[in-house]
Amino acid sequence: MKRQKLPQKTEPRTKFPKKITESEAQKKKQQGTEPKKRKRRRAGTGSGKQSQATPYDDVFRTLLNDCTPMILPIVNEMFGTDYTGDEAVEFHPNQHFINQQNGKEEKRITDSSFTVISTVPKHYLLELQSSPDSSMLVRIFEYSTQIALDSGELTNNTLHVTIPNCGILFLRSTRNTPERMQIELETPGGSTAFYVQVLKTQKYTIQ
Repeated sequence: MKRQKLPQKTEPRTKFPKKITESEAQKKKQQGTEPKKRKRRRAGTGSGKQSQATPYDDVFRTLLNDCTPMILPIVNEMFGTDYTGDEAVEFHPNQHFINQQNGKEEKRITDSSFTVISTVPKHYLLELQSSPDSSMLVRIFEYSTQIALDSGELTNNTLHVTIPNCGILFLRSTRNTPERMQIELETPGGSTAFYVQVLKTQKYTIQ
């Protein structure tokens, strides 16, 4: 009786890409068949706050929209105003599109932009900051100038823009955190500046 041989198991061979000569690679390149190389994304090249909102920002916007009367005491403390709390508060869109030098538009999201309707209506821009940030003033300048452009008026070949009252609410601060910040502008007609008020929550208690 003949023994029957069991079929041998063979593992599939791994196919390696076929090597091509330099002349063949040059020919494919001329024909436009060269495979595209994947571009590596460098770390740290993404946009800042305009594309990422922190939980603090979301809570701050929710509080201001759902508990609008709470904003007036903050404005009084920050800007030295004397609103009674009966004034109407009109909120403005918090999304703005800023034109970049490369021709592209970049979306920026402000924390809170609103007007207090009083005898003299005033426009405010409040930003919440969890800790001191060296780029905060740059963002305030971008936000405020874009808001000014959005509400600007062109009359008799003159563009009139109004910078809103700007303030930063710091959740955390150090002894180096200033009491007030400033943005200076040098123009052909002379220099000008506007202040950015600062409010530090660590200086206050629940009472």
